[in-house]
Amino acid sequence: MGTSTSRQIRDSSNVFGGIFVWILGIIFLVQPLFLFLSREQHGSKKPPPLWGALWGAAIFGIGGLLLLWLAIYTSIRLAKYGRSIFESPWLPATCGGILTGTVRIPRPFLYREPIHLRLACVKVFGTRRDSHEDLLWEDFCTLDRFSPGTAVSEIPVYFKIPGDAQPTGTGGIFWRLQAKAKTAGVHYSAGFVVPVTSGEAPAELLAMPDPTLALRSPEPARRQPLDRHLHFNPLPGGGGQFELLPGRNLGMSSSSILFGAVFIGIGTTIMQLAARDVPIWFPLIFIAAGALMALGGLWLLFLKTTINVRHGVITIENTLASMNRQKEIRAADISDISSKFQGQSMNRPFYSIAATRLNGGNVKICGTIHDKGDADWLTAEMKRELAGR
Repeated sequence: MGTSTSRQIRDSSNVFGGIFVWILGIIFLVQPLFLFLSREQHGSKKPPPLWGALWGAAIFGIGGLLLLWLAIYTSIRLAKYGRSIFESPWLPATCGGILTGTVRIPRPFLYREPIHLRLACVKVFGTRRDSHEDLLWEDFCTLDRFSPGTAVSEIPVYFKIPGDAQPTGTGGIFWRLQAKAKTAGVHYSAGFVVPVTSGEAPAELLAMPDPTLALRSPEPARRQPLDRHLHFNPLPGGGGQFELLPGRNLGMSSSSILFGAVFIGIGTTIMQLAARDVPIWFPLIFIAAGALMALGGLWLLFLKTTINVRHGVITIENTLASMNRQKEIRAADISDISSKFQGQSMNRPFYSIAATRLNGGNVKICGTIHDKGDADWLTAEMKRELAGR
């Protein structure tokens, strides 16, 4: 419950992650030297072909440089803004109550673009070594009414927590508060793990005004999605066309291609260092898995999805280069269209849109939409067009 003494939570997204990336980047950069030295130490045995060492060195070298760049970027961000603090006299928050407080930034930044806040409830499955997260609930707040050039050292926070939400610690549940803003040079970003418990919120807290109201614009009526890779076009004779253009999954596809390249590099390294000591199928497993990851990344990067909704029929067309796949869903066969949480990549959630058949089964219409507002908007527009309104 809240008290007169404020409780502080330090940013958890910068320090430990930066140290880990530094270590991993250095390990990757050392690997090319290790490959060439080990090639010279085969003694009387015939050394493996040079192409294996060159390929492995290229993969690890590129991966190491990318990781090193990420480590430098993270370190510069920490040096530029310091370690932010979330401060609130109302911690822990309660289910059905309000999370409110202030993000304090030791080294202020000049406001130039909207500040984005996100509160998410996440469930962790598995062990520390092998775990994954499922997003259970999230909400967003955009602060876009700071005066240009204002030195921002404090960011107000105000989120209403649903009454049916789950508290921290229940079956791997935790709550994450994030604050982000595009600034000159390295952008601002901070994350906080906030405690949420069950119980009743104080009446004093529920009666408090929202401190973010004066800093955010009313939600405008959107006729186009916020993502520039998502388009809506009216069709002649009625109906609408929804286009999900290539390039909208750049971050996810790049990660998949990078990990695929690392797996291929591991496979070729094994072939290089132990060509006669391990079965050939062992390194081929790594190479095959890496190839599948890289191909999946390329598929995400270049896939175009076109959805036509007209005359009671949804036509879904997926195009990749010269390949084309099409399917139809009739309005008479479905009971609902809804957006759902699909998964997340690098702590960034993405959503899909699916149609529910009358027999209870689901048919996926499209996926990997990164903005929940866009997913909900597309869902509402598809329903509207399908109903002929």
